[in-house]
Amino acid sequence: MGGFLRATARHFRERSGLVLWDIWNELRWNIHCDGYVCHCAHTLAAFRAWLRTRHGDLAGLDRAWHRRYADWADVMPGKVPGRPYTEQMAFATFLQERAEAHLRWRAEIFRAEGGGKPVFAHGQTSTIDQIGSPTVFQQAVCRGNDWEHVKALDGYGVSHFPLWGAQDDTAFMLRVESSAAAAGEKPMWLSELQGGAANYGHAIARPVSAALQQRWLWMGMAAGAKGVIFWSWTDEVFGREATGFGLAGRDGCAEERIAALARLRVVVDRERQTLADYRPDPARVGVFFSAPTYHLETAEAGMAAKARDGIHGWLRACMRARHPATVLEGGSLGGLDALELLVLPGASVVPEAAVAPILAWVRAGGTLVVEADVEAWSTEGFYRAEPADRPLLHALGIAFVGRSPLEEASANLSWGEAGPVIRTGWFLTPLAEPRNETDGAVRARDAHGRALGLERRVERGRVIALGTFAGLAYETDKATTFETWVAHLCGGGASAGPVTDAPASVLWRSGRAGAKRLVFLVNGDESAPAAVRVRLPSAGAPREWLRDAHWTLDADGFWRGEVPAGGVAVIESEAAFT
Repeated sequence: MGGFLRATARHFRERSGLVLWDIWNELRWNIHCDGYVCHCAHTLAAFRAWLRTRHGDLAGLDRAWHRRYADWADVMPGKVPGRPYTEQMAFATFLQERAEAHLRWRAEIFRAEGGGKPVFAHGQTSTIDQIGSPTVFQQAVCRGNDWEHVKALDGYGVSHFPLWGAQDDTAFMLRVESSAAAAGEKPMWLSELQGGAANYGHAIARPVSAALQQRWLWMGMAAGAKGVIFWSWTDEVFGREATGFGLAGRDGCAEERIAALARLRVVVDRERQTLADYRPDPARVGVFFSAPTYHLETAEAGMAAKARDGIHGWLRACMRARHPATVLEGGSLGGLDALELLVLPGASVVPEAAVAPILAWVRAGGTLVVEADVEAWSTEGFYRAEPADRPLLHALGIAFVGRSPLEEASANLSWGEAGPVIRTGWFLTPLAEPRNETDGAVRARDAHGRALGLERRVERGRVIALGTFAGLAYETDKATTFETWVAHLCGGGASAGPVTDAPASVLWRSGRAGAKRLVFLVNGDESAPAAVRVRLPSAGAPREWLRDAHWTLDADGFWRGEVPAGGVAVIESEAAFT
């Protein structure tokens, strides 16, 4: 493989059309295998060597795993879901780290042989969506963690097929922003964007309209994307994906798509420097992602669907509440100090290295939301039955007392005097009752009087504990009452940015490009235009990039305008928002 990669780099590195190297397509290594792989003698040797590095010697492994192995030859990886978690989680972590090492190896080749061109790679999806699958024999995060991959690269991206994945605008945007969170300060690309209908075998898919594809592109730019590669130009001809995906393909929309892209290219060329300089405004809310939590659920169920849906639920609720959130990866915690609110949605495993930074951040004034089962399991896959065995929660004075099944009487929780705002999901973990005011106050109880919502001050910060999986439940039912509660949790109900009034169909992002400020507005309602109100300096009307539109300054000092049905508005201001 190394010989092939070196030869490729040498052959193409002087070509004038070469922009950058994409050194690994969708991080593929175990795709289309006939079963979980691999358990050959070479992999067993590598796995045992990895364990020796991790635990020192066999005695160290015995202590960590609560085993009594007599010889390293007795140590086997977990092979299929549903067996003891420890071997499953260890082997999944080994595969994850092996993928990360493999990417670094590829990057070293192209650094040496690639003629100085930027080195990128792209995943099949953002890591938070890499949940594994028992039907195609993949463990969660087995393609590696985006946050680790980015360290070896000049930029990063993932594939996006929104219609194929039945994603609405909000779901697509949170996927793009999850990719951007991993890329950090490095360029992020839409490394494969759906070009045409996602036909799969004889399942003929919905055509990709020009308006929908343009929304994807502008949402990508609003999230900070610096490039896009379409998959593909013409319809595919091989295998189950044949007859579909072509930008110029035969789904009936090719002509309008290409015409729209030609118009977009005029705008991109005209605003090239501004787009290059643009950086989205940083989020003040973070949602915690823990790869070991994914490994735990995959060891049990074959895929980490509930862990993923819990994260998606909080990201979606924050987005709909007009407080866009970012993803915070448990192994690095980059950007923690910039956050005002951090949510741990069902983080069953919290890496030990994350405990001290999160605790210090709360004590310094941050607001932490923890859901049921947080820290309930160790990184080695053992249940922590005693509250004192959960270091973060114990230090914060929070204790969950056992587990209970859901009941209809527990379906909706009120927070304080408010009406039902939180729907319960999966199961319940009631909270220990506070002994006095210092221990906190119960804000939500179920029909049996059990504490399922508690708020507690921790020095200058506070902790909100939920005895259920609120994000997971919201991802299922999309209750607007939860969005309202999240908005108040994030900032008293006020929008985090310049858009003060807009219908639910409108997504927006804002950011800075040098001295300029940009606001991107995307209207997902293809049947009607959307009236919006934006907080901007009143010195002059904003300039709109895509059309000759009229913006009106109202008596309250806000600019009013309209976003076309199914369309986009991009407005530019020369001064900072007030």
